[in-house]
This record gives sequence, structure tokens and C-alpha cells, in this order.
Amino acid sequence: MLWLILALVICVGLASAVVGLVAVPARREGREVLTDRGERVVSTVASGTEKVAKGATKATAVVTKKRREDEAETATTAAEPTASTGARVASPAAAPTTTQEPRDSRSAQEHRAAG
Repeated sequence: MLWLILALVICVGLASAVVGLVAVPARREGREVLTDRGERVVSTVASGTEKVAKGATKATAVVTKKRREDEAETATTAAEPTASTGARVASPAAAPTTTQEPRDSRSAQEHRAAG
């Protein structure tokens, strides 16, 4: 794994050297680095990136909103008083479980019938 990472770092270093030796001096002299086709490709990729970023932002907002609604609903359900005593009811998710399913090959029904 170390050799793979080292090879990648060397490749990035060589690519940076090529850009430094070719593209930077050409740009300083006023020559265009990319052709017209290259400029179109870069603009297409940039606009595609913006679309993906906007879509991801919207999807994240929807999921966050849904999660907050679910948490609020769970909190409301857990805090509702009972009609007869006025005591608060614990949520089923917070209640500890007292039974465990068998871990061997017997089914749960066989376990209950035998026990």
C-alpha cells in the first residue's frame, strides 16, 4: 500500500512539473493554454458540477427535514400522558427488552414451547 501511495505522489509531482514548465510560461506570454474545444469541455464540466451540487443540497435538505419531523413525532408520542393516570408513557424504543431470541438453530416458537 505504501508503494501505491508513493507512486501516486510521484505522478502528481510529475504532472505539476509539466504544468509548471509548459502551461505557466505560455499563459504569461498571453497564449491560450486550452483550445476552444478544451474551454467548452471545462465549462460543461463546471456547469455539471454545479447541477450535482445543487441536487445534493436539495436531497440533503429533504432528508434532514424528514429526520427532524420523525424525531419530533417520536418525542411527542413518548411524552403523551395516559388517559387514566396522567403519567407519561415511555416510548417503546426506550423500553429495555426482557426477552431474547434463541441463538441456536431452534426457531423462536420451539424455544417458547420448550421453555
